[in-house]
Amino acid sequence: VDSRWFTGQNRLYQLDLSMNRIDKLTQASFSTLATFEHTLYTSKSPLNGFTLSLDSNQISQIEPNTFANLSLSWLSLHSNSLSSVDARWFTGQNRLYTLDLSGNKITRLTAASFSTLSNKTMSPSGIFYLNLDGNQINRIEPNTFRHFARHNTLRELHLAKSSSWEAIENGTFVGLQGLASLYMTQSSIGVIETGAFEGLTSLVELDLIGVQLLGVAKSCAFAALGGTL
Repeated sequence: VDSRWFTGQNRLYQLDLSMNRIDKLTQASFSTLATFEHTLYTSKSPLNGFTLSLDSNQISQIEPNTFANLSLSWLSLHSNSLSSVDARWFTGQNRLYTLDLSGNKITRLTAASFSTLSNKTMSPSGIFYLNLDGNQINRIEPNTFRHFARHNTLRELHLAKSSSWEAIENGTFVGLQGLASLYMTQSSIGVIETGAFEGLTSLVELDLIGVQLLGVAKSCAFAALGGTL
């Protein structure tokens, strides 16, 4: 991606670079692209900000601060070759509403993966939709999602079609007290620990269709859900 393509484009509010052969994004990629204030109306909510789609490329590397000068409301990186999530990608993204990282090669999520999403400059809107379907996740560390608690806006989390999880550990979903829908279909899970779903006090939909439980769900694993479902 050559930043010179966008020189002078000061009223661009939507960019779709899907289905190319882009393999790397750098800090310079969008450096000349000025964000134009625009409201995109969806079926759920108006999105104030820039929408960027980079689906079905070959992206395996994104440098820190690549999107720093874009005020993103929608970022889609579906079907690329990313193996991890770097919080520095999201630095300064205080309007991000939808984040799609599905169909990549992400193997692990850590407590640092989304840490910049709790930045003090974040607007009260926060992320509503996070899609991680179709990755190769084998572990989500406890407190991975704790940074979402600041705004408590995440309502949909997609974790379906992962290869094989070692376990859903105690504290995996801490910080997601506002989450309404959790999709984990067609995955294999080693074990579900007792406090795996602790804190999901607003959950009304838990989709486990097609899940292969390789071990045993420990006693009271679903007790934390109480009467929310």
